[in-house]
Amino acid sequence: MDHTDLMKEYQQKLEGIYRKNYTVATPLLQAYDKQHVPFDSIDLRLQTLNHMDREGSIIPKENLAYISNQLSSISANYTLEQQESFLRNEGRGLEMEQKSIGIKVPSRVNESKKCMEQERSY
Repeated sequence: MDHTDLMKEYQQKLEGIYRKNYTVATPLLQAYDKQHVPFDSIDLRLQTLNHMDREGSIIPKENLAYISNQLSSISANYTLEQQESFLRNEGRGLEMEQKSIGIKVPSRVNESKKCMEQERSY
């Protein structure tokens, strides 16, 4: 298997997931995953993400970094069985962007308006 073809296929898969198209065919990648240990498969994915970051992709750099962090964490913290399960279900298990919790912070303009309204009411 040609390493470059595998990387191209994984890039197409990621870009498909990013576009919400989960049906991108990846026969080479699936064959690679069956023939190699999960650590090698995850390493191939991390190499692809680094290449995409350098060469450009439709996926924003922040998202690529987030995906890379996920894969690194899976590689370091998951058991072999959990890694295999993740690779089988990657399309559903991979998060493309970090879900952030936002807290609305009042602006100073609103505070000054409230103070002025309170002063008027006295």
